[in-house]
Amino acid sequence: MALHKTSSVHLTREYIARIQALDQSGPNVNSVIELNPDALAMAKHADELRKHGQVLGPLHGIPVLLKDNIDTGDQMQTSAGSFALVGTPAQQDSTVAANLRAGGAVILGKTNLSKWANFRSFESISGWSGRGGQTSNPYGLNRNPCGSSSGSGATASANFAAVSFGSETDASIVCP
Repeated sequence: MALHKTSSVHLTREYIARIQALDQSGPNVNSVIELNPDALAMAKHADELRKHGQVLGPLHGIPVLLKDNIDTGDQMQTSAGSFALVGTPAQQDSTVAANLRAGGAVILGKTNLSKWANFRSFESISGWSGRGGQTSNPYGLNRNPCGSSSGSGATASANFAAVSFGSETDASIVCP
């Protein structure tokens, strides 16, 4: 983007198209629980700032995905994969989301996770949530996606965003 060979809007559109083709249909990796309805507007704003010489940080204009237990004070839900939290959006951004926004990142959406970050039982299945269903390993759809950040791991390996954020509890990000 610094060389003006691509734009944030272009990258954001490409990632959305890739997610729609491979995550929400096609092989149906099922790793993105929600796309941000404001993502393209954020990308356009980042491009406008860059056009006027303003770059807010190293992730300025870069599409990122956040695990669905990271609060964003916008139209998206933060549900930890549970229907129990749907309809109670966060009132403000988490520190992670606030810092990403301040640095100009485009919050593309939320990734699926093991419901409640795998705090359901010792027998729970990795990558499954009531809200998001079962996340698959993009390189072996019948293989374990592993860890409560399985959606973030799958989105990173399937190139659904430049950056995917997870959270570590007990092998949540080191396993995928």
